[in-house]
Amino acid sequence: MRNRMRELYLLATLATLDYQLAREAEEDRGHTTSLSSFGAPIATSKHPASCGDQLTLFRRTSYPSRGSLLIADPNKPQQRYPWFTTRNIRVYESDYSAGSVLEIINATNAKTLISFLNVNDERFITIHNAFLSACKSSRTCKRLMPSEYCGNIEAFPDRPRYYGSTREPIRQILKTEAGDVEYTLLQCGWFMDYFLPKEKSYMKPVPDEFPINLDEWTVRIRGTGDELQSWTLGREVAKAVVELCAAKEWEPVIYVVGQWGTFNEAVKIMESFYGRPLKKSYTSAEDIRNFVAANLQNEHEYAVQAVMCDEFSIDGATACPKEKTLMQRETYFRNSTRVVRLLSVDKKISTAKPGRLSQALDREPGTWKPVEYKRPVAPPYPDWSVHTTKPLPYRPFKYGPKYPNTMGLRRMPWDDWIELDNQFLDFHADKSRRIAELGGKIAQTTPEGLNGAYELLEEFRDYLPQRYPSLFVRTPVGIDNLVTGERFNTVERPLGADPVEMAARLVQEDLAILTEKPDGHYYLVGGAVTVPGTWCLEERLGMPLSHIHIDKGKVPGFKEKLERGVMNLFRRIQPDSPVQRNTWYIIGNDAIDEEGFTLGAGKTNMPVENFLFRTERQTVRRLPRSGAVAFHFRTYSVPIHDIVKEPYVPGRLASAIRSWDDEMARYKGRYTFDGLLEYLDEKHKEQVANGLDLTKEDEVRAYPY
Repeated sequence: MRNRMRELYLLATLATLDYQLAREAEEDRGHTTSLSSFGAPIATSKHPASCGDQLTLFRRTSYPSRGSLLIADPNKPQQRYPWFTTRNIRVYESDYSAGSVLEIINATNAKTLISFLNVNDERFITIHNAFLSACKSSRTCKRLMPSEYCGNIEAFPDRPRYYGSTREPIRQILKTEAGDVEYTLLQCGWFMDYFLPKEKSYMKPVPDEFPINLDEWTVRIRGTGDELQSWTLGREVAKAVVELCAAKEWEPVIYVVGQWGTFNEAVKIMESFYGRPLKKSYTSAEDIRNFVAANLQNEHEYAVQAVMCDEFSIDGATACPKEKTLMQRETYFRNSTRVVRLLSVDKKISTAKPGRLSQALDREPGTWKPVEYKRPVAPPYPDWSVHTTKPLPYRPFKYGPKYPNTMGLRRMPWDDWIELDNQFLDFHADKSRRIAELGGKIAQTTPEGLNGAYELLEEFRDYLPQRYPSLFVRTPVGIDNLVTGERFNTVERPLGADPVEMAARLVQEDLAILTEKPDGHYYLVGGAVTVPGTWCLEERLGMPLSHIHIDKGKVPGFKEKLERGVMNLFRRIQPDSPVQRNTWYIIGNDAIDEEGFTLGAGKTNMPVENFLFRTERQTVRRLPRSGAVAFHFRTYSVPIHDIVKEPYVPGRLASAIRSWDDEMARYKGRYTFDGLLEYLDEKHKEQVANGLDLTKEDEVRAYPY
């Protein structure tokens, strides 16, 4: 499929764009990472929207070794734009007339014409009419994707209003005059890239249109701020365009959305992540509507178009229709060869905080200068009870056909650092018993890890009473457990127990502490790995991360696919930027030895009721004083015959298991799963027969649940 996709797309795509905008954007980026600069008089609109920038993402997302690009430039583009020519991308001149475009289509045998042209006056209609005419006359190019990238155009065809006078006429022409040319109008809401600092984005800021201005650290709340919006990362829109080139059929309007939300919600996410409030100003809906009504005759002026974008937002017109969007996600992108991930706002901004990389790398390996950073105060967990709060139902497996052998990192909200539930007392009893029986085999700290272990214990002492006040209370000398009656003195030296052992008794997670040495590698210098069915701490203590994963853990693909990413994560992670991930596996209930360590997946030919679904939620954070990295992992175990009762789970789990390649299948013990896939298939069919609506899954069970 990948080879077919390459031929279909690269040999069959023409793209058009606003070169003035692309030139301005390229100058902002300093010609470092994407397309070379452009300049042409064909589209000199000063409107700073990002269709030219979206082309940059589109070209970088595609296979850039062969292809055709339609441009308008009379000044020898092959010599001026080496980014194209060095990648065997042919550059053509055009005046955007039907005859000129048709000539290029015939010369390239293109099958799809994709427009990224952004001009908000009558030229848009003229040029796209020419595109349609060229496609109708062409022998090969019978697909057209006009330049849209807007919102819910079916409910709001005239929002923003300058789209009503430019895009809407072309939409009506396509409905009545497209003939044998198939078309689609791709919509995505706001580009999520505008939440990012400009040095982290391919799209230059548009502070007059987008309410958040990161340069000035301000936000302009339009209307109430609670109006529903859609946001989609530009790179994911580009991937969606590539995928649609391979789709058998198109709907007239296709939506692709990363997240629905409000600007008030987005502001809270950003303020929480960056740790400081945005300066807010307000513009009422009434003022916006009055201004637009008084300036309809001036809609081609950029200042008026900017306020029309305000109207676009307060009307909720950016919010693509959710039910239809999710159905189309299932149709066009579920089995995407390019993995259209559709990230959320908090996921994206967590990867792009300015200055983090330089701060992390501006030091010698094995050194750390203490950072004055204090974690935000954690609010009490709503209605939490040690007896009634159920474990979170993590089900972090995805549909095939390809198993995502990646780290799968997500930003970790500080409120979610430590997750406790009604299994706490069982975990606590098991930990206490196993520590008493096995001691340093499962819980100990080396001398190199003591500073990090003490700091982690102090962090627990502060965090847990804030988040779980019905279970813990802070005392002048430490922390007390109100349910078990235990009292922990965290200030005396030496402590009454190993600090990591003491920390382990406060949480359900297993703990690991890693520090960097002068060779640049991170070493396991302390931990408490107490939950039955996990690995033996004593065997891995003192080892570097790579050795733990490759030689001891034998993780498939770690050396080739994951090692560099893991090393970069530990090297670069900062105290204010914790991350989390989930992993999962299936074992038999006989896969644990007498001391509670895993023996592998288990025996073959076991009945299905003997299988356990085990998943881990893992968190990684940097401790600001010591510089140690705290790695926590909470293990959840659920019998297979219980989770198959949950909607959508058996079908998705079966697809995920089938997506393993041979190496991953051996690692995860698929050879022991006799009868399991058939069992999952049967349970999935039962759910469908009982009325399960497969189009609603993303609404019911968003990853990682």
